[in-house]
Amino acid sequence: MEQILKEARLGRAELDEGELALVNAQTLRKLEAEVELKESQGQLHKLKTAIAEGKYIKAEEATRDLADFMAMFKKFAMNIPPRAVKSIAGYADPQTARAMERAMRKELEDMLAVFVDAAEIGPEEAEP
Repeated sequence: MEQILKEARLGRAELDEGELALVNAQTLRKLEAEVELKESQGQLHKLKTAIAEGKYIKAEEATRDLADFMAMFKKFAMNIPPRAVKSIAGYADPQTARAMERAMRKELEDMLAVFVDAAEIGPEEAEP
């Protein structure tokens, strides 16, 4: 291929249609590769700029913030059953109210456990 191009540049050989198509295909592949390289360099530059501007936070900080949020959410959610029972105190006897509170608490605990299980990342899902 290089020999064909060299001879064509020197004017010693004329390219037939097949050779011309091959040269055009090779040139096209080279241009596509250059475009991909420029695009990836642009993406890398954007990422580095975003990091320098502080648009990203450290994984440890995000993990800590998420853990804090989940602890506050669990505390909030677990306060729902007693508050709900207080609102129906005049409509149900104390045994029924306590049974309702236990049932709601159990349901919340089960739902939170399912939520936590679904949110856990296994080693096969973690990024390298």
